[in-house]
Amino acid sequence: MFSKRDTFEIQVDISFTKSVDLKVAIDKVTILRNLLAFFSDYYLPLEIITFVDELSHRIDDEPSNVCTLLMNYKEDIDVVKRPFLISTKEIKDNFGDIWNNWSEFYTSTKYIADLFYEIICNRSTRINRFLNLTQALEIYSSYYRDDQARNLAKENGFSNTPFKFRIEDIFRALNSIFKLDSIKLRKLSVNISNMRHFFTHNNRHKYTEPSIHQIFAATRVLRFALLALVYKTIGISDSIIENCMKRNEYKYLYQDIDLIVTENEE
Repeated sequence: MFSKRDTFEIQVDISFTKSVDLKVAIDKVTILRNLLAFFSDYYLPLEIITFVDELSHRIDDEPSNVCTLLMNYKEDIDVVKRPFLISTKEIKDNFGDIWNNWSEFYTSTKYIADLFYEIICNRSTRINRFLNLTQALEIYSSYYRDDQARNLAKENGFSNTPFKFRIEDIFRALNSIFKLDSIKLRKLSVNISNMRHFFTHNNRHKYTEPSIHQIFAATRVLRFALLALVYKTIGISDSIIENCMKRNEYKYLYQDIDLIVTENEE
């Protein structure tokens, strides 16, 4: 059961078609929680986990062998009180496909979910949050769009694949949602890449230190880009993803993009 303290509770039932080891069952619960965390865009605590054998006899209409998993440790993290970005009604008709796609995605690129988890738990903040998001997007690019990114780099005269082309390819893949012109898209990608290299390469002669406002703007844009990539990968439509941009958390993305694009132009 997943709950939002002082607001409402979310109860999720998982049925297995065959007997599974308890550890496997717990792993499945964790994988589902991570999927729901991408739908919510904030931390979801695991409150009460129970397991029951459907074949057991029932006493007073309740199964007789309910097992409750006791947590040795609970994280003390504030839970955001707002609706999920992706609602139940938007995924209920094809949740089976979404779950299968998510299971494959999670197995192949688990570190993306791990990096996102650090962000929603507020363990990764400010500059580190920005860097974790760039790392998550680079992992996605390497696994899902390596050929496209390499081809884009070759088209621009590079034998290797600099990070700026991986980011540009990602924004190209998402441009049915962002709808940026080619000049702004490239400038956005180059500036985000330069911001990252400033912190990872520590070369103040080649890269200019970004302001804290630019870091926050880039973090919001990259966070939404990561969510949008995951949503598209698991089978959520562009129209649903575009609606997420209307929410308070992301409704100023275009102002953020303009701030990044005009970085250090003066």
